[in-house]
Amino acid sequence: MPPAPVTGEAVINYPGLIMLAIHLTAAGILAAAWLVRRHVRDQVKARLSFAVLGSLTAGLVTIPVAAITLGNAILFTGTLAAAMTVLQYTFVLVVAGTTLFGVP
Repeated sequence: MPPAPVTGEAVINYPGLIMLAIHLTAAGILAAAWLVRRHVRDQVKARLSFAVLGSLTAGLVTIPVAAITLGNAILFTGTLAAAMTVLQYTFVLVVAGTTLFGVP
C-alpha cells in the first residue's frame, strides 16, 4: 500500500518533528532540574550538574530527530558529530543561563 500523499511533503512534517524535539527536550530538562534540586546542595555544583545534564539531553534528542529527518542522507557518524556540536553549544548556553537565572 503506498503511503499517504501528505507524508511525501517535507514541509508538513516539520511541525511534528519540532513538537517531538520540544517534548523530548522538555522532559529531559525537567528530569535534570528535578535531579539537581533533589540531590545537589552547592550552587556551583548544581549549576554545573544541570548544565551537564541539560546539554546531554539536548545532544541525545538530536540523534533521533536527525535520524528521522535525514534518514539515510547522512551517515550516523555525521549525526553523532552534530549531536556533539549541539552538546557543546548547549553546555555553554546553560552555564550562562544558570549564572543569570539559577537552576529552574
